[in-house]
Amino acid sequence: AFHGAAAAGRLGTQTRPISARISTSFLRMDVMDTVVEKVTYHATPVQLPGIGPALHSLGPVGDVLNFFVTPAIPMLAVLIVSDLAKGQPPLGIGGGPKARASHILVDPSSEPLLSSLKAKIEAGEISFADAAKQSSKCPSGSKGGDLGEFRRGQMVPEFDQAVFESKAPLGTVQGPIRTQFGWHLVKVDSISE
Repeated sequence: AFHGAAAAGRLGTQTRPISARISTSFLRMDVMDTVVEKVTYHATPVQLPGIGPALHSLGPVGDVLNFFVTPAIPMLAVLIVSDLAKGQPPLGIGGGPKARASHILVDPSSEPLLSSLKAKIEAGEISFADAAKQSSKCPSGSKGGDLGEFRRGQMVPEFDQAVFESKAPLGTVQGPIRTQFGWHLVKVDSISE
């Protein structure tokens, strides 16, 4: 097992990014440092009931797993509490509002095409679904761009923001929106809790 200074040094390097991430919530940095310090084990290997001893029984491999895996458990608890305090689903998984949306995705160099499509959709010259079938590079294009139902945190941040934080009425074509995948037009069909 890893003891003493080695454990303190290794775990100490892991606490900064976590406390920095959590401090973006309503919690102050000095409060987070205290919380992280309390859940970080400095002098002895972590021994959580059932988990630590079970891993230790695996021998040296178990000790390594015990050192690297079990310290993450209290850190995850801090992240989960922080997310819940902000009204977000824990670790971005499950819970929270659901949306049903469609999109049209084009390559990064095709933003002018997207602007043209948006104008045609808004003028009633073509439906959103037909435009998606004709022009979208996403497999959802064959279904008229329908992405189905998803929760906040399941899509890339820029897409999530367009869907969940927009003040535009449902059914309005939004965009172009840039993500790592290219440019999107987005149409939000419904949002529910």
